[in-house]
Amino acid sequence: MTNSPDFGMVLGRLLDRRGVGVQDLADLAGVTADEIRAVLARETPGEGLLRRLATALGFQAVDLFALAGVEVPEDWRRWTPRPPHGFRTS
Repeated sequence: MTNSPDFGMVLGRLLDRRGVGVQDLADLAGVTADEIRAVLARETPGEGLLRRLATALGFQAVDLFALAGVEVPEDWRRWTPRPPHGFRTS
């Protein structure tokens, strides 16, 4: 998969909208500010970083993988979504 749109740009916008700084996110995610800056500078985040960012940002990790354009780990591909409440399947 490729990064499209640029995940660093999306993350930067999200941080701006939430009024969260790089160091704040790093502290929440338990990573270094340099790791966050690297993503903001268009470096593709790894699986571990995405999982930590998802928790810190309040996202489902699978959704953050999709936003980052990173392959979802094999153990998460078995997920079957439930239809929304009131959605008819037949």
